[in-house]
Amino acid sequence: MPVEIRAACPDDIAPVRTLLADLYDATYAPILGSDRALELHERWHAAEALACQIDQERASFLVAQEAGGRIVGHAFASAVQAPLLFFVRLYVAGSAQRRGLGSRLLDALAARHPDTDRTRLYVVAGNDAALAFYRAQNFTIVGEAEEAGVRSLRLERGA
Repeated sequence: MPVEIRAACPDDIAPVRTLLADLYDATYAPILGSDRALELHERWHAAEALACQIDQERASFLVAQEAGGRIVGHAFASAVQAPLLFFVRLYVAGSAQRRGLGSRLLDALAARHPDTDRTRLYVVAGNDAALAFYRAQNFTIVGEAEEAGVRSLRLERGA
C-alpha cells in the first residue's frame, strides 16, 4: 500500500500518540521495564507537548500515512540550532518496517532543512535495532548522554 509522508496537522496527534505508545512499549519495555517505558511515553508524548511541536518554528513534525488513512510512521526534528539538525523521534509501525519508510522519513526531514549540514540524534542504550538502522544511514557514535535516568548513545552524521 502506498505511503505518503506529509506535515502533521492537529488531527494527527491522537493517532501519533497511539503509534508511539505501541512502539514505546514494544521497544523500551524490554530495556527499561514496562512501568518506566509508560512513564517516559506519557511525559514526552503528552498530547499538549505534541501539539506544540506541530507548530514549532524551524522544526518538522511529519507523519507517514497509508492510502487508507492509517498513520504508520512519525518523525520529528528541530533545526533551531542550525546548522545542526536534531532528530528527536523516528518511529515506524512494525507492519511498515523493512520497506524503506524510516529512510524516507529521515530524507524528508533533511530536505525540509537545507540550511543544516550536520545531524544529531540519541538512541537508548540497548536499542540494538535502532542503532543498526542509524549506522546503515551513515551515523556514527560520538558520545553518550543521560536524560531522565536513561543512558543514550549520541550519533551524528554530516550532510
